[in-house]
Amino acid sequence: MTLNKLKQKLIKIDSEFELLIKGNESAIYEAVKMIEQESRGEWSVDTRDWFIDNLFQKKLIALAKSHLNNKKILRKILSALGFFANRYELYDDDVYMFFEGLLTLKDKDINFDLANHIVEFPQFKGYNKSWDFIISIPELAPKKISFIIFMNIIRNRIDSLPDSFLNAIISKVNLIIDLYTDTLDIDTKKDYKKLRSQLQKIHK
Repeated sequence: MTLNKLKQKLIKIDSEFELLIKGNESAIYEAVKMIEQESRGEWSVDTRDWFIDNLFQKKLIALAKSHLNNKKILRKILSALGFFANRYELYDDDVYMFFEGLLTLKDKDINFDLANHIVEFPQFKGYNKSWDFIISIPELAPKKISFIIFMNIIRNRIDSLPDSFLNAIISKVNLIIDLYTDTLDIDTKKDYKKLRSQLQKIHK
């Protein structure tokens, strides 16, 4: 896509979004669905700059807070904010605090979406219940995906695992390997077993 066409597309999305959010919840859902699709779309500096310059994060957060009782809208906004944050490294404090606030809802669907995004925020390390949340991820449906998310988190934090959660982490890893060992490809199976071995060495 040429730069000019991309800018035209972004301007169109912005104008349509502003129009749609003034409508009913069905129209609002279509608006946030459109934005969520864009958050997964073509990466570009212009998309990043547009997202920042148009204060889109703040717009989406405000919209989400006014529709906390509509899970479809809320999940689309959560997903859009998460993808924009992680793809463009826009780890905004307002977005993080919004995500952390959603954890208090204790909704399994919302928590599954958060598992994909909030753990990547640097601010999450300062959350006093961060490992309580991480250890709960394998219980979220769909479990096959939540297992992958959990294993990636543990692998990426192998050098900073808290002693108080080590037994629970090892139990979860063993459970995942035992449940899915027959369905894993050879490389993933080796990777998971290597991770288990690293955990066992830490535990000694």
